Amino acid sequence: MSNPGKPDAIKKIPEALKESFGIVTEACRKIGVSTETYYDWCKRFPEFKAECIRARELGEQRGGDFVENSLYKKITEGDTSCTIFYAKTKLKNRGYQERIVTHNTFDLGDLSDDELDLIENSIGRTIKIEEVNDNS
Repeated sequence: MSNPGKPDAIKKIPEALKESFGIVTEACRKIGVSTETYYDWCKRFPEFKAECIRARELGEQRGGDFVENSLYKKITEGDTSCTIFYAKTKLKNRGYQERIVTHNTFDLGDLSDDELDLIENSIGRTIKIEEVNDNS
């Protein structure tokens, strides 16, 4: 081990990763080792690295569950912004999604019909061409 003063630390890191939602810095802080030591151990000990990868995945799942549970609590308490967030992220199939509408004006007068067709085909919609009066 690269840090002989902390032989138990290498055994504790996978569990700390699970508890810390897979966040390496937080897990290392809890155990009392630097992130540099953690990454050194990952390089030197393939079994340790594999165990930590799995622990991080489980930690991230745990973190996701924690966040979803917190969101659920806020929604049931009537938090409007949490309800809107949930609708935008989880209810897209019901039509709750953020749309950004932009209106742009470009001078396309010098383009050929073929060039206009190419643009229309690439953006998937018809280009509305209006005469612009420069005397405004």
